[in-house]
Amino acid sequence: MRTPVVSVVMAVYNGMPWLPQTLASLRSQTFDDFEVVLIDDGSTDDTAKILRATAEADARFGVITQTNQGLVASLNRGIAEARGTLIARLDSDDLAMPDRLAMQVDFMRRHPDVAVVGSAIRIIDAEGVAADIGKAGSVIVLAEQDGQLLACCHLENTGEVCYFGMFSVAPHLQGGGIGKQLMQEAERVALAWQCVAMEMTVIDIRDELIAFYERRGYARTGIKKPFPYGDARFGLPLRDDLRFEVLRKDLPGENP
Repeated sequence: MRTPVVSVVMAVYNGMPWLPQTLASLRSQTFDDFEVVLIDDGSTDDTAKILRATAEADARFGVITQTNQGLVASLNRGIAEARGTLIARLDSDDLAMPDRLAMQVDFMRRHPDVAVVGSAIRIIDAEGVAADIGKAGSVIVLAEQDGQLLACCHLENTGEVCYFGMFSVAPHLQGGGIGKQLMQEAERVALAWQCVAMEMTVIDIRDELIAFYERRGYARTGIKKPFPYGDARFGLPLRDDLRFEVLRKDLPGENP
């Protein structure tokens, strides 16, 4: 049996309701030479059912079921079962960005003297979302189907410009057109507000992400903003040169 480059080890105990999205984010990785070692640590909800269904649909996923032994013991068992050259960790209530494994593997290959690499995180908290919704001229746009959230974004009317942020699409639906439809709806709202342009901020080294927005009409402005170091909502960055760049898209001149 061929050895994968990466083994992702995940221990799960009663992983609902976030587990399906977490697993989908792994299946959506741009780097695909990996296995996922899933430890069901005696769950009493639908975790086992979801893990089995994922393993049946994707041969890269394997499930180990055991009585509840706790996180540390479960992870140690997962590492012992792993076959990859590199070990990656993901908790059952986290989402992995599509290029997470690709970027980390590339870094490890270019820095053979490094043993451990991490990444920045962004904390999604209910209080922050509630504060955004409560602002005047601020809305959250949702795409839903059968009660399931598919995608979302935050819009803020700042006068002539509509700020576009918190854009997220369920990993297993990325590339399927949902994001494009949501962005179109966001522009419709901005035009109804009589805004003349959309603006967003993106970390300026995220070339692939910036190219995605450029294909949808946004342009780099060259305007840079400081990264909020010290703000726990934006995680713990591992480099000190991060900056945001403002992207802008001019809207049609004739508003409804």
